[in-house]
Amino acid sequence: MFNPGKALGRAMVGSLFVYGGQNAIKNRAHLVPMIDAAQERYGLKGQLPLTSEQLIQANGAGMIALGAAMGLGIKSRLAAIGLLPLLAATTVSAHNFWDIKDDPQARNQQMTAFFGNLAAAGGLVTVIMTKN
Repeated sequence: MFNPGKALGRAMVGSLFVYGGQNAIKNRAHLVPMIDAAQERYGLKGQLPLTSEQLIQANGAGMIALGAAMGLGIKSRLAAIGLLPLLAATTVSAHNFWDIKDDPQARNQQMTAFFGNLAAAGGLVTVIMTKN
C-alpha cells in the first residue's frame, strides 16, 4: 500500500545525495587535494586503483544514481544500503574534525558537517529498516 509519508521521506533523503553527488562532481578539482590528504592520512596513498579525481567522480555518480533511485522508490532499501558506504567514505575523508587542533571555527564547521552526515546516515538506516 502506498504511504505518502514514506515516499516523501525517501524523496527528501534521496535529494540530499543527488545534490551532494552533483556538487562533488562539479567541484572535483577543488576536492582533489582533500582526498589526496585523506589517502595520506589513512595510509592509502598509492594503494587504490583510481586517482583522487576518479574516486570523487565515482562516489558522486553513485550518490546521484542511488539517491535518485531511493527518492523515486526504486529498490529504496537496496539504494540506501549502497549509499551508506559512500556517505561513510565522504564523512571520514572530508569532515575529520578530530584532526583540527588550532582553528576552533574550522573544527566546529567540520564537526557540524560530520554530525549532519551522521543524521543522513540515520535517515538511510530508517529507509533500510522500513518495509516498503
